[in-house]
Amino acid sequence: MGDIKKAYDDLFYRIAVGKLKLEFIEDLLAFCNHFKSHKDFADYRIKARSDMSMVYSQNEIYAKSFDLDMEFLQENHILHPEYFIIIGRIARTSSTLMRTDEVKNYINKFITYDDVKHILPKLPLLDWYTFYYPDEIKDNKNFEKVLLEIIRDLGAPVFDELILAKRIKNINILYEESGYNLSYFHQAYRRAAPEQRVSVLKEYLSKTPLRYYRDIMKRDAEKMNN
Repeated sequence: MGDIKKAYDDLFYRIAVGKLKLEFIEDLLAFCNHFKSHKDFADYRIKARSDMSMVYSQNEIYAKSFDLDMEFLQENHILHPEYFIIIGRIARTSSTLMRTDEVKNYINKFITYDDVKHILPKLPLLDWYTFYYPDEIKDNKNFEKVLLEIIRDLGAPVFDELILAKRIKNINILYEESGYNLSYFHQAYRRAAPEQRVSVLKEYLSKTPLRYYRDIMKRDAEKMNN
């Protein structure tokens, strides 16, 4: 039957390099069929079906992506390691398909669940909730508690003079802006001559508003120098 991990890793690499073309759905189905009797298949089935959803979404076949992700949410615990990836994707596809009510309760639970390891992915979901269900954001102490934890982790301004929905929106904008800056920083730093790299780092640190991303830039710059 072979090494399921190696087979999956090789397939995932081909999917990524192949820019998520729709044809990879057949390869993922073939992978599942080949390894369906493997002792570790349950975990890899989830990975493969998440990849199918990703491919469908990339190719704008949103209904199939939504159905695969909804099945995952219905069958798996919120602490499953794939959960934060899948709930973020289904939030986006639910918006496109105008099916937000179907995922609302899953998103609410994920946002407010205390033991979730990945807290930063909650921020775009808070922003999603603010957009679609603004009346439920007002004076929501659970959401405010989560936002304060995110602010702490990001090193973000508190904006405590604003209502909760505006604070969420402002911090999410800074989050997205800083993410873009990090991507552009990587490109600029790799292209820069050694003697230019210090000034490149200083430039991007000065225009990146969140400490969390500035710390990543510093670490990545050190790695690229070695």
